[in-house]
Amino acid sequence: MINTKKHNPFQNFVGINLEKNTEEGCLLSLKLEENHFNLYGIPHGGVHSTLLDIAMGIAGSYSSSKKEIISTITLNLNINFIMETKDKKLFAEGLITRRTRKLAFCEGVVHDSKSNALATSSGVFKLIRE
Repeated sequence: MINTKKHNPFQNFVGINLEKNTEEGCLLSLKLEENHFNLYGIPHGGVHSTLLDIAMGIAGSYSSSKKEIISTITLNLNINFIMETKDKKLFAEGLITRRTRKLAFCEGVVHDSKSNALATSSGVFKLIRE
């Protein structure tokens, strides 16, 4: 389960919404505002990076037990920028590819509302069990 008691100020500042979080993975959405775009009129690469980091971190922290609360710290983040979009809404999916007691290995993708893949990622996350 996501520890919804923990407040992520940066996620809220950016405007990222959690759409789902299951053992299959995490889905986030972001309605783009003027401040999310770069000087070329496309979403800034930092927006993609933030979406992917948070989506994979949430996916890595998934637990089916309500008694187990897991948080993550990003240890490694790799991002591949594939294409640009003029779309006004982005989605990010995070998936666990492998998880040990201390680490989660994850993959992610950012896509637009037409399901065009805009960026892909992989990451390693340290698990903090509370």
